[in-house]
Amino acid sequence: MLPALFGMSFALSLLSFLLLGADKRRAQKGQRRIAEVTLHGIELLGGWPGSLVAQRVFHHKTRKVRYQVMFYLAAFVHVGLVFVLVAWRQGLMGRWLDGMPR
Repeated sequence: MLPALFGMSFALSLLSFLLLGADKRRAQKGQRRIAEVTLHGIELLGGWPGSLVAQRVFHHKTRKVRYQVMFYLAAFVHVGLVFVLVAWRQGLMGRWLDGMPR
């Protein structure tokens, strides 16, 4: 399961990196941009590492506070969901929940 998650995250990160680069070029040329909801959706699915690198490489969307808030929220939610999924698959969630007071 973990290799599949890493593979998916790598592919989505590459896609996210390329899309942010394309969006930067479109912005410079005054062309139609890639919708932020598309970028955030890919980040949420696992492409946030590529987006983080692209923001630094292309100096794109680094000052837009709303974008940054949504980016970090998507990254946080993705990491949390992966943690829960891995813990559940390992049987750790059941043991953790059994220890909670009722």
